[in-house]
Amino acid sequence: MSQPLSLKHVAIFATLAVVSASVLMPPVCHLLFKCGCSWLWTAAAAHCNVHKPTRPHCPWCSFGALGYYLPYAGLVCGQAAIGVLVFRFSDWLFVSALAAVGAIL
Repeated sequence: MSQPLSLKHVAIFATLAVVSASVLMPPVCHLLFKCGCSWLWTAAAAHCNVHKPTRPHCPWCSFGALGYYLPYAGLVCGQAAIGVLVFRFSDWLFVSALAAVGAIL
């Protein structure tokens, strides 16, 4: 039997998505584009190839704030949606939270 989805559950998944996307977005950027972005505590985009005069440049960093926040919003929305969907079909909050955090990968 499916447990009703409350606002508390949606807030949990949204918070998890925001925190995990904030922490994991720079390394995922490097994983996808080999640009030099790193963890937040190790200078994040300071070593990104967008700061070098030669190409190629990171597609997220080269468009400034829009290039960062548009993919960030997509990651957050996707992660929260996966968490909600898994919770609707499984009723397991912990598994749903893991799915929401793991969705960024």
